[in-house]
Amino acid sequence: MKDDQISISTIDKYKLDDELVIQADLYDEYAKKLGEARADLEDAKNEVKVREDDYDIECAKVDLQVRKNPKNFGLDKLTEPAIKCIILLDSNVTTARKALYDARREVVDCLRLHGALDAMVGALDYKKRSLEDLVKLRLANYYSEPRLPKGKEDIRSEIQDSKRKKMYDSKLKEKSD
Repeated sequence: MKDDQISISTIDKYKLDDELVIQADLYDEYAKKLGEARADLEDAKNEVKVREDDYDIECAKVDLQVRKNPKNFGLDKLTEPAIKCIILLDSNVTTARKALYDARREVVDCLRLHGALDAMVGALDYKKRSLEDLVKLRLANYYSEPRLPKGKEDIRSEIQDSKRKKMYDSKLKEKSD
């Protein structure tokens, strides 16, 4: 993404027409990606809730089984720490816990992507404002060469002639010395 960021943030002030066309396409592309990332993030958050419920259900099932038949689990006496250990070691609970961790990891990945795309869209907004400012400068002839009014063209010509004459005179003087 580093190469994309360089091209996205760079503006060629001599090709503003191309930059404006590219800007619209880039903004459209990244805004769509951001929308998809938002939807993926919501899906991932919902998946975490489902996995939390699955984990709680598996824990409750094992807890109920242990309390009904503690001898099946090798317990002579029911204690909360013993029940907790049996629940933690149950394979269904372990599978549900792993699925919950994976779902949480997916949320983190979605958050990272969402943050990066959000920053990219923000950078494109800033670039749009910069392009607008450059267009205003171009329309105000900010990048043009200085021009003299038509009546002053003769003055410019005289100034240039005067400079040439001085240079010519100084070269003649050097040769005579």
